[in-house]
Amino acid sequence: MNTLTTKMKCAETAAPENVIQSILVESAKKISLWHGKSRQRQTLSNLTNDQLCDIGLSAKQAKSEYTKVFWQ
Repeated sequence: MNTLTTKMKCAETAAPENVIQSILVESAKKISLWHGKSRQRQTLSNLTNDQLCDIGLSAKQAKSEYTKVFWQ
């Protein structure tokens, strides 16, 4: 069970303002994580084969990573 689901299940016992705030905070964290992954994958897609080799990745491995959708 993820954190957001847990927060929603606790909604019955918490004040509505706290529940909404918790959901917004968790949502902002998730969006920030997705944005970070997207930036990292964009950077990875711009690396040369020599740079990929330096970090231990093949072009095929890099492509497999940078073509993923942002939520993966």
